[in-house]
Amino acid sequence: MKYLVIFLVLFGFMMILSVNNIYAMPPFHSQEIYDFSNVIVVGKVISVNSTFSPTHNLYEIQVEKFLKNPQDLDVLFAAGQKTANIRLGNQVFDVNDRGLFYLINNTIGYDPYFGIFGVYPTSQLIEPEWDKCNIFEKEITREHWFLGGGGITPKIQQGTNSDIENFNKDKPVTVTYDVSNLSDSVQEFDLDGTLVSHVTASKVMATMNQHIILEPCTIYNTIDWEFTPSMTGFYNFEIKDSRSGSYGLGFTVVDNDSTVIKSPLKQIKSGVALVDVQCKDGKVSAVRYDRMRV
Repeated sequence: MKYLVIFLVLFGFMMILSVNNIYAMPPFHSQEIYDFSNVIVVGKVISVNSTFSPTHNLYEIQVEKFLKNPQDLDVLFAAGQKTANIRLGNQVFDVNDRGLFYLINNTIGYDPYFGIFGVYPTSQLIEPEWDKCNIFEKEITREHWFLGGGGITPKIQQGTNSDIENFNKDKPVTVTYDVSNLSDSVQEFDLDGTLVSHVTASKVMATMNQHIILEPCTIYNTIDWEFTPSMTGFYNFEIKDSRSGSYGLGFTVVDNDSTVIKSPLKQIKSGVALVDVQCKDGKVSAVRYDRMRV
């Protein structure tokens, strides 16, 4: 009975992911994959129970190294789909496969599923260059995590402020972007950073180009740009990476003594309590409770 419950929950989780792919949802970034995962581990499959459910195998994984949320276990059990799905991009594992496993907890109420994890679809076999560069010998923090998903995203902040709708004018803004080279040869490429103002009409305010040289087996190297916006309004910082494409970071600059109030939904999503939600134009928030719900 407990296996049936596990199967039903995993099936529902995979159906949600399938629907997302049907509607061409953008891929998750590597750091989002990191956040979704309860445990990340490098390990070797030592047994496969193909009768676990009609659609899922039960993997027994010998732990080599925990990369997130270490457990007091040498062996983990995790359920993953037994057939590859193009939309999900999931990996089907065999005995003796060595992989990077993104694992999620499966719970109903307060009852964990007897120590069985779910295998997130971005789990994959260990790439040969990862071993050549011994990338797992160095700790890779959440801020620099670049494996799985759509890669790492650039970051922008003003001092300790990362609220992109409330940057102040005449204060430095920093953009950081991680690059890596897991090959056995030197890589050279260009990074072009362009600051565009949309205060009145689109106008290029600054162009900051960098020629990057990465030694072999560079796990990550952080590149940064710094600029100081002098006018209030909306800006966009565009990064063009000659290896992987372009990225855009939008932000809003306000007067130093003012603050832009986010929409109520954005405030709630960022963790603001319902009673603390702020409204524009002097309006007061009102919360209606449904008596039919607990």
